[in-house]
Amino acid sequence: MKTTIKVYILFAMLYAFVVQVSANTKFFADSLRPLKVGDVIPNIPLGNLNEQQKGQIHMDDYRGKLVILDFWNTACAACIKAIPEMQKLQREFGDQIKVLYVNMWESESQIRNRLLRAKNTKLLDIFETSSSLVAGGETFRALFPYVHVVPHHVWIGKQGQVIGTGAFENSNAQKIREYLDGRKIVFLNNANTAVRYDGIKPLAEISHAKFGNESLPRYIFTEYNNQYLATSGGEMVVGRVDSAANTVRDTYLNHDLLSLFKRAIPDSLLNPDIKVAFSPNRDNSKYWMDFVSLPKDTDTIKLSTRFYNPFLNTDYEIRNNRVCYEQHTPTNWTDAQRKEYMLINLNAFLEARMGLECGVEEKVIRVYKIIRTSATDKISARNPLDSDSREVKDTLVNGIPMKSYTNYGFSEKAMNVFTTSLSQSFQYFYKNSVPKMLIIDDTGFVNKVQQKYEAINTFRVDMIMPLPINIKTIEDLRSALKSYDLDVIESHAKIKFMSFYNR
Repeated sequence: MKTTIKVYILFAMLYAFVVQVSANTKFFADSLRPLKVGDVIPNIPLGNLNEQQKGQIHMDDYRGKLVILDFWNTACAACIKAIPEMQKLQREFGDQIKVLYVNMWESESQIRNRLLRAKNTKLLDIFETSSSLVAGGETFRALFPYVHVVPHHVWIGKQGQVIGTGAFENSNAQKIREYLDGRKIVFLNNANTAVRYDGIKPLAEISHAKFGNESLPRYIFTEYNNQYLATSGGEMVVGRVDSAANTVRDTYLNHDLLSLFKRAIPDSLLNPDIKVAFSPNRDNSKYWMDFVSLPKDTDTIKLSTRFYNPFLNTDYEIRNNRVCYEQHTPTNWTDAQRKEYMLINLNAFLEARMGLECGVEEKVIRVYKIIRTSATDKISARNPLDSDSREVKDTLVNGIPMKSYTNYGFSEKAMNVFTTSLSQSFQYFYKNSVPKMLIIDDTGFVNKVQQKYEAINTFRVDMIMPLPINIKTIEDLRSALKSYDLDVIESHAKIKFMSFYNR
C-alpha cells in the first residue's frame, strides 16, 4: 500500500513538474516580442534530435558565427530538397556558420515519424549528426510570427543581431562569403516579407522612372525592385482601367523575360488542341518548357532561372535577371492588340539585352501518341461521381504486383494513372536510351489527359497498371495498355513553339 502511495506521489510530482515546465515555456514565449532586422535575438534554449545535448544549447552558444535559421516543415517538398544543399554550405564554411532547421509546426516525434514513413532517413541522419533540428518552436513563433510560407531563412549575425530575413535563395556561398568578409548584403524578399503590390500606384511612380513618350500607347522597363515579391514569379496587376485617362494599365513586377513572353504569347496561341499526357520534363516541374525553342549556347539564365535546378539558384541570379514592365494602352484596344504591343516591346528589349527575338514557329517533331484500338471504352470509372470511392492500392494479378486505380482522374496532378504510373515508368525506360519525346493523348476521350498544362479532373477511370519499375521499355507499356484497347505508337506531330532566335 505504501509503495502504491509513493508511486502516486511521484507521478503527481512529475505531472506537476511537466505542467510547470510547459507553463514556464509558454510564459517565456509570451514575454518575447517579434524581431525585426537589427534586433538582437534573445538567448533562447534550443531543442534538437541529439538527446545528449537537449536543453543544453542556447542561441548565445553560437555567438561569433553566422547562424542561418532555415524554417521548414515535413509537408514542404522544396524545404526537404533544399536541406542537403544547406548541409553542403555547412561543410564548406565549417565553424564560421551554423545552420539550424527550425520547424515551428511539428514536434520531434512527429518529424521523426513522418520522415520514417517517407523513408527519408537521409534527413534524420543530418539532424542526428549535426545537432541542427529545432522542433516545436513556441519561442520562434513569438520571435518570427510573420513566417507562414516556407522555406524561409533568417540570418543571425556574429553579435546575435538579425541581419536579414526572406527567401531561401539568400543562403548561398557567395553571399555568406561577402558577409564573413564584412561587406554589406541585401536580402531577397519572399511572400513573408515582401510588400504586396495592389496595383494602385503605376510602375513609373514606384520606380521614379519616366516613359519614353507620354502619348498612348506607352511602356516602361525598370530593373528588379527588391521591395516587391520575386521568388514566386513576381507580382502583376493586369487590365486596370483608368477611366479618367482612358487607359488600360498592365503592370508586371520582378518577372523573368520568359514569363513575360508567355504573357504576350499565351498557350492558347500555341497548341490549344495538343493534349500532353507526359513530358520528359514533368519530373522537375518544367514540362511547359517543351514548347520553348532556343538557339544553341543561349545564356538561358538571362531569360529565366527556371531552366536551372531551383535549389541551385541564388538571389543574385534572381535579382540580376528579373525586370519590371508596364504598358498603358487605350481602352478601346482588344486583348489581342495589347498582347501584340507587349510582344513588340519585349522583343526590342530582348534584342538590346541578348541579341535575340521571339516569335511563334511551327515544327514537325517525333512524339509518342496514346491511341484507342477500338471504339469500346474500357477505362471509364464505374462510379465517377462518388469521390469517396477514389483510391489507389497495391494488388496482385496472376501473382504479379500491380497498382489498382479506382475512380481516378485520367490526368490529375496528385495521383493518377498517367502522372503516377506512366510518368515514372517513362523515366525508367528513358534511362535505357529511349528517345525523350512528348507523349500526346490522341484517344479522343472527353476531357483529355492534359489540356493547356492544367489538370482536368472530371473524366475518371478504373485501371490496373504494372508497377513503374516493371515498365522499362515501350513494349512493356504497350502490353500494359493492351487490355484497355489502348496503345502507344511512335508518330509525328505539328507543334508550335515559342521560338527564340538570333537577330
